[in-house]
Amino acid sequence: MLRSRRHEVAGEGYRQYECLHFRSLFNGPPHQILNAWRDGKIQLAISQEILKEYWRVGEVIAEQVPSIDLKQILGLVTIEAELYQTQDLPKPV
Repeated sequence: MLRSRRHEVAGEGYRQYECLHFRSLFNGPPHQILNAWRDGKIQLAISQEILKEYWRVGEVIAEQVPSIDLKQILGLVTIEAELYQTQDLPKPV
């Protein structure tokens, strides 16, 4: 399981937070963004690094909460989003 020490200490409370955070995709601004994307009003732009992290987090969530499966939405993002190459910055921002 991909969890930090902080997450292990937090235990069930952290799992509940993850579920609550995931549920935020279905209301409020995250939901509005998904709807706008679905309706063709916006185009998603993403880097390979961010996409890789989304897949990693999706696997962690699926492991901890088997009823949540992000593969469909992440597959759609992988296919439909504009993928951009990132460049290393000379200094951290």
